[in-house]
Amino acid sequence: MRASHLLPVLLLLAQLETSSTPNDFVEICAGRGNLSKGLRMSGWVGKEFDVLYSGNHNLMRTIGFITILMAVRNTRQGGVVVCGPPCCTWIFLSSSVTGRNWANPEGDPQNQRCVALANILVRRLLYILYYAVKRNVKIVIEQPQSSVPCFSIILNNCPIGKTHRSVFLSC
Repeated sequence: MRASHLLPVLLLLAQLETSSTPNDFVEICAGRGNLSKGLRMSGWVGKEFDVLYSGNHNLMRTIGFITILMAVRNTRQGGVVVCGPPCCTWIFLSSSVTGRNWANPEGDPQNQRCVALANILVRRLLYILYYAVKRNVKIVIEQPQSSVPCFSIILNNCPIGKTHRSVFLSC
């Protein structure tokens, strides 16, 4: 989905009804959903999304993007969106293949399909996180320490980085 196609989607979302029970949290790229399980044991209400659960959770598909965006839309102010996007093309160890570094955080998408796909996924994730921030929902991005520099540069060059302080967790 190109950025030019997102505005109509966001306008449509603004007109749609939300579920009666607001989310306290949304976990994106949840894997096995252990964080979500722990939050539920603490009394939180929320949803987790991962391609492991359903193709409708795939951020690379329009239906996945909209499904996750709707869950974020239904998250209460002061709630949290936690995301752990795949890190394999962002970590230091893969920088010789991906071309990612401090000077070039987007890497070499011309020569590496995996880099191009990871960039698309992160852009879509950033649209969702921006929407969360605009709704006064906190965000947490879980990434290995070696991928944080690239994420930091991209985040600081988008509207989220200019309006919100993010939390990075190392794994």
